[in-house]
Amino acid sequence: MAHRHLIIITLILSFCCSGCAVIGLGGNRPQVRITAVKIIPSRGIAPEFDINVRVINPAASPVRLRGVSYTMTIENHEIITGAGNNLPLVEPYSQVDFTIHFKADMAATLQLLADIAGDEQQQFDYNIDINLDTGRWSRNIHAAKQGVVTLRALTR
Repeated sequence: MAHRHLIIITLILSFCCSGCAVIGLGGNRPQVRITAVKIIPSRGIAPEFDINVRVINPAASPVRLRGVSYTMTIENHEIITGAGNNLPLVEPYSQVDFTIHFKADMAATLQLLADIAGDEQQQFDYNIDINLDTGRWSRNIHAAKQGVVTLRALTR
């Protein structure tokens, strides 16, 4: 009896795994990398950023990027949250580079600057998280980057 249950469970798991491969959840998954983070000159108090992103498709079928969502924190202050959908198609066995441009939230930036005003340190930790949506049947592709930004760069 226990042997029969083991066979049934094995068959069910086999069908589930093969089903995932058929609908694109297995195999060579696309990869995303944050290749550069740049603070660019701003006209106001809130800094502006460019994030360079590379998507690599190691599979035989194209990857349609349906949307992107992203957040950036500096010293645990979420200064940027955004989304977009004007993204390129990634052909089979290729890679695509694109840039996300955004401006920090004014209120969050002011709160960050108020919190670090009396701080003597000149460098601050940042975190960027990016999620790319590749469609209903596929998992999102995620990338994260941590680094350090200087007070001078933030207040240019």
